[in-house]
Amino acid sequence: LVSTRRPILTGQVDQLRALRDLDAETELERRPTVLVDLETRGDLAVLTFEGKTLEFPARVRGELDYVLETDDSFRPSDLPGKLDEAGRLVLVRRLVRDGLLRIIG
Repeated sequence: LVSTRRPILTGQVDQLRALRDLDAETELERRPTVLVDLETRGDLAVLTFEGKTLEFPARVRGELDYVLETDDSFRPSDLPGKLDEAGRLVLVRRLVRDGLLRIIG
C-alpha cells in the first residue's frame, strides 16, 4: 500500500513556488495523507511513499526519523543531527518537492 498509493498533493504548485523563499525558520509539516516507510539499507536511508522511493545517506536517518515522528509543525532549524543549515534546507526542499512535507508558514 505504501509504495503504490497515489499521492494527494493539494496545492503542490503553490508549494513548489514557495520553495524559493524557504529558509531555516520556515514552518513545515508532514502531509497528513502520506503513508510512508523508512528503512536503512546498508549506507542508505530509504523512504518509500506514494509510488516513490527516495534514497539518502544513512547519516541523515535521525533527521528523517524526526520528520516522520513529529506530529507538530517544525522548522528546518529544529531538525536534530549534524547537518548544517544548508544541508537541512536541501533535505527539506527535496521532501517538499516530492510531496512528503508542505510549507505552512
